[in-house]
Amino acid sequence: MEATVPHGALGGRTPPADLGNLGAPILAGRWPQLGEYLTRMARANGPAIPRTPIVQHTGWVWPAGPGGVVRFAMPGRTITAAPGDPPVALHAPHQPRLEAYASAGDLAGERETVARILAEPAFQRLVWVLGHAAAAPWARLLADAGVIDVTGWAVEVVSAATGTGKTLSLLAAMLPWGRPADLVRPWWGTEYALTAFLAARRDLPVAMQEAQMNQSGRAGRDALGVAQVIHALADGGGKLQGRRDGGLRAAPQLGGVLLLANNQSVVGDVHQPGAAVRVLSCEPLVAPLETSRAIRELRTRLALHHGHGGPAMIQRALADTAGDPQALLAWVREEFERAWGIIEKAFEARLGYWRSTGRRELASQVERAAHLVAAGAMGLVMLLHRGYGMAEPQIGQALRVYLRQAQEIVEGWEADRAPMWLQALRAIGEGVFGQASRIAGMEPRLGEGGERRMPAQDYIGGWVALRDLPGEWAVDHDVLALSPQWVRRTVADALQTQDVRGLVREWVRQRVLIPRLDGGRIVRPERTVRLQRADGERITVAMWVFRPTLPDGRVWLPVPAGHPLGDWGADGGEG
Repeated sequence: MEATVPHGALGGRTPPADLGNLGAPILAGRWPQLGEYLTRMARANGPAIPRTPIVQHTGWVWPAGPGGVVRFAMPGRTITAAPGDPPVALHAPHQPRLEAYASAGDLAGERETVARILAEPAFQRLVWVLGHAAAAPWARLLADAGVIDVTGWAVEVVSAATGTGKTLSLLAAMLPWGRPADLVRPWWGTEYALTAFLAARRDLPVAMQEAQMNQSGRAGRDALGVAQVIHALADGGGKLQGRRDGGLRAAPQLGGVLLLANNQSVVGDVHQPGAAVRVLSCEPLVAPLETSRAIRELRTRLALHHGHGGPAMIQRALADTAGDPQALLAWVREEFERAWGIIEKAFEARLGYWRSTGRRELASQVERAAHLVAAGAMGLVMLLHRGYGMAEPQIGQALRVYLRQAQEIVEGWEADRAPMWLQALRAIGEGVFGQASRIAGMEPRLGEGGERRMPAQDYIGGWVALRDLPGEWAVDHDVLALSPQWVRRTVADALQTQDVRGLVREWVRQRVLIPRLDGGRIVRPERTVRLQRADGERITVAMWVFRPTLPDGRVWLPVPAGHPLGDWGADGGEG
């Protein structure tokens, strides 16, 4: 905005009426300081006072008219496509810790730290938070480009135990952006303050710990605050507030990624499905180490070299598009579509299964979450390639680790929202896998004649090679034979229900349980199975016989490493 101000008006306590009516937020309560600055500049420069756009938040600054270039404001610097592009001035005097988005050491040392994270098995899964933190600058642009429906989202690492690497995960995620130790702070403040905190750090990652610490003493207030802040981040704006003169205060505009480390998940507080889908929750990312030496070395490297990769990634993107707004949006859209092609392929079987079984709401939620997973994958690739200049093999390995992490998260997501019959199956699978030591050496095989009867309650189950079951079934893969009594106990303990009749009917309908049939009618779920134990003894026992795959080909059992049945079944993903 431009305005002509009489020189004599610069020394007043309040701005001239015509200038105040422009509604510039920089003038609110700070006219004496601005007037002093203008007077000082006028004395030094005469009528030619240099004009620089002033912003109160970090992030993208779009040109005011045609022919301008896009810039990115950071504390102490402006990232531009070329050295001659005009800078902007970041003026946020009431925002502490913005100066922590600073650099130390050099890019080569920071690149080596990230390379060690990618190579060290104990730290590899940190690519999950590295990628989502790197996606923060692109969140609003992805929304502007129409490829995602939010301007920001939250990623949380959850564990009630200490020493699981929650804080280390946040420190590593903030490595490319500034001083990690100063960029991780507790979630403790009012809802309005937290919204303003995020607004001033627009388009940058923000890392906070222990959202449950925000105790206000009013019932329900804490959960509301978490939900509203996450909603504001995703929807791009904070609370509208009025002014005494009848107008509106400038509403905070948000965008980016909020990284959380919590003892308990905020998803339980965010009851609305629309808000919960904006939170990607995962278990600790740092594997338990026998020695803390590796962690100490990583923390030291985080302190020595930081704050380079993120700005380098943004500068490279601006240079590749010459700072042109439309070219930048098209470039971001193209990069996202490339990442979405990878993520969509991995999620295809899951989404198809939920749609085919009538769980379309869940399929919609998982697909929306998958778009955020793709945005994180895009951020990871752009950081490693354009920020650090890493080679394709390193980037490919990082993407494979990232994809496995995404698979684990979506499995947990589905488990929380799965129908009862599938929750029961998973409880059974975990029970079988947990008692593998009791099954070892007792794996049965199909026997012929000479069997003795064995009480079903004395047998847990195992992998059974049943080849020609009588009736309409022709099972050409492994099945699982389980004691009905053991199944009932396991389901009762997991789901707090004694009645499994409805579950049995649904298992049969889903073609997971193989019953005895008479003219297409279920006679009973038990089948008399002739088996031969590993020690050679033949037995005959009444069992429930389960198929280990769901209708879409996915395996519902935890499968031991190396077993031909993969963890993600027919979709070709890694197990």
